[in-house]
Amino acid sequence: MQPGFVFNTIDLTNKFNSSKYPDFEQNFKFVAPSLIIRYKDLSINYSPSFREPDVNYVQPVANNTNPLFIQNGNPNLKPSKTHQVYLNLYKYDTKNNLNYNANLNGNVDYDGVIMARTIDNATGVQTSTPVNANGIYRFNGGFNITKEFKNAKRQNQCWNRFLV
Repeated sequence: MQPGFVFNTIDLTNKFNSSKYPDFEQNFKFVAPSLIIRYKDLSINYSPSFREPDVNYVQPVANNTNPLFIQNGNPNLKPSKTHQVYLNLYKYDTKNNLNYNANLNGNVDYDGVIMARTIDNATGVQTSTPVNANGIYRFNGGFNITKEFKNAKRQNQCWNRFLV
């Protein structure tokens, strides 16, 4: 068992030369526990992570280079908090030359950044704005078996060729 903790600080400063957009600062501090458990061939990891929004998402300046698809910024975005659990089982069977590996991974995001889209029915203009959302789930898994085949006769023949 290996307990731990994650400490993360995020400091963002945005300054504009124009009085049209106000300068803003965001400062966040996060502390969260982490844990690794290993028992024989099984390991379970829990780790949190924190990520600030992309800089183009927090700027309050709209990207209107395409007049039919306008991308707004949102200076009120919060950093996303991800909780990840990872399970891994690894076994090597030396007698049969077999490798077994199975893993499962699950993530849950809070304050994750997604794009909210509106469509003006009269003009067809789409407007996209980043917003925070809770409960973004991602799961994946995998299983792998590897078998090594040896042919003693072929190995001896190859070895003999190199000796000649």
